[in-house]
Amino acid sequence: MATKNRTLIAGGSIAAFILVVVALGLVLLNSGRENSDATPSIQPSLSPSPESLEAEVEQAYLKFWQVWTQANLELKPDLLNDVATGEALAALRDQVTAQRDMEQPVRIEVEHHYETLVTKPDFASVEDTYINRSVRLSPETMEPIESVRDTRVRKSHTLRKVDGIWKVAEIIEYR
Repeated sequence: MATKNRTLIAGGSIAAFILVVVALGLVLLNSGRENSDATPSIQPSLSPSPESLEAEVEQAYLKFWQVWTQANLELKPDLLNDVATGEALAALRDQVTAQRDMEQPVRIEVEHHYETLVTKPDFASVEDTYINRSVRLSPETMEPIESVRDTRVRKSHTLRKVDGIWKVAEIIEYR
């Protein structure tokens, strides 16, 4: 208990010191501006920052998984048109169509562990090593008809910007 209190006191002291330094820096920065005749201007960025592109790709990737989940649950391959393109779209639609033909919905459940890499403003990849807990469901009750197993899966998803929308264009599974 004493160790915990010492840690909290030390942490509080450090936080207070940082706040004082930041406040002093802001005061000095503002006083320098008041004495300056030049008005600072903010130049608009002509291209998105890498951070914002990564965030766009990440959002598109997670939306892909939401739509993939819905398509498998509802057995509607056409839902994938908004989040996939090219070879990936064809393969994913074929998978959902096969499940629909068997009248076999699937509950997709994964635990993601991914990294995003934007290589061009319209080209990116997401490397995901996820835990797959997906199961087939009874079409009548929508209850699992098999036991859930944790399966580790490693895939690379290539995303391309098509008409301003990031879409999954290729999926490679590593074995």
